Amino acid sequence: MLLFGAKLGGVAYKKLKQPSVAGELLAGVILGPAVLSLVTKTTLIDAMAELGLIFLVLLISMSVDWKKLENRAETLGYIELIRAVLTFGAVFLIGSYLNWDFYTKIVISMIALLTSTAVISRTLVDLNETKSSVGETLISINVVGDIVSIVTITILAGFVNTATLNIEPVFTLILLLIGFFVVMGRVGGRIVNKFTTAIQKYGIEDTLLAFTLMIAFVFGALTEELKLASLLGVFFAGMLLSKSGQYATASKKVKEVGDGFFIPLFFGSVGLAFSFAAIYSYIYFIIAFIAVLIGVKWLCTTLTFRMFRFSTEDSVKIGSGMISFSEMTVVMAAMAFQTINPPLFTTLIVLFIAMNIVAPFITTFTFKHNLGSSTRVYSKVGKGSMYNFRRE
Repeated sequence: MLLFGAKLGGVAYKKLKQPSVAGELLAGVILGPAVLSLVTKTTLIDAMAELGLIFLVLLISMSVDWKKLENRAETLGYIELIRAVLTFGAVFLIGSYLNWDFYTKIVISMIALLTSTAVISRTLVDLNETKSSVGETLISINVVGDIVSIVTITILAGFVNTATLNIEPVFTLILLLIGFFVVMGRVGGRIVNKFTTAIQKYGIEDTLLAFTLMIAFVFGALTEELKLASLLGVFFAGMLLSKSGQYATASKKVKEVGDGFFIPLFFGSVGLAFSFAAIYSYIYFIIAFIAVLIGVKWLCTTLTFRMFRFSTEDSVKIGSGMISFSEMTVVMAAMAFQTINPPLFTTLIVLFIAMNIVAPFITTFTFKHNLGSSTRVYSKVGKGSMYNFRRE
């Protein structure tokens, strides 16, 4: 029922020229306890949803042009660092104005840094913008942001346990990441290429999907053994597979299975957590907070990209794509559950769902209407003629 509802919602929204992810999320809200109470969270749904996230991350990683990203890695790193500092500082100041305690300000500011790669990638697919310069930049900066989110969760974990900011685990994590990417990038890439070449040579393409998923789960298990997020390993597996000779066929097979079953279940299951009763007493605060966070995340990202000489139009588009909340938001809220105000915890869960419903609409509207573009016409009268100068 959840799968059918999510697919139906996605199709309906695409017919309305809207992002399908919003329809899938809303289907979960309608079918779940918030409205009809026809579907509730179960262990099976949670497992399928987790697989959906894995399929989505793998599909995203396989579709990225990694050669372009490798050439821009340093610049993207600087951009993400400045964006993170601006966003963290802005939310921290807002928390000070609202008289939050120091712990709450740190937690909320960290959560505000994270953006959902899943939501923006699905929206870009619907807009056919994954191969555009803006789309590739958005996905690339989200890739860097995913690594930042892992570092952020590590910092928060130490902060929760000791109530102090400890940077030692962060350096350990960074060294592990560098070692993993360097070693597996060289060794893993060769192994993957040999296997995919053999699959093509012996005409056993039916095993390609199984091999692709095996590589994804093996790399996910390796990163878990290194005390890193398993999704990082899945993402890295997709990166290696995207460089193989069979990546087009493998990507198509992953997309068929993922889009046909697991990915819609993931977004539908997110909607099941929505509860109107839990937010009734805080509705005005939540609406105001959503508006403020949208403005802060959009503005900070836009300003950062303008600092790096991106056009105003492209900066505004990229900024609109960084509004959503990462799935790690729920993880971080759960980590801090014992030490933050319970109503604020409920607000964070609602924010995650609400922001990820609203964000695709904003991104779609921004891309379709080219917000941020400037057209100025200058006219100069010469000897018997008119010269028009147009800058877009």
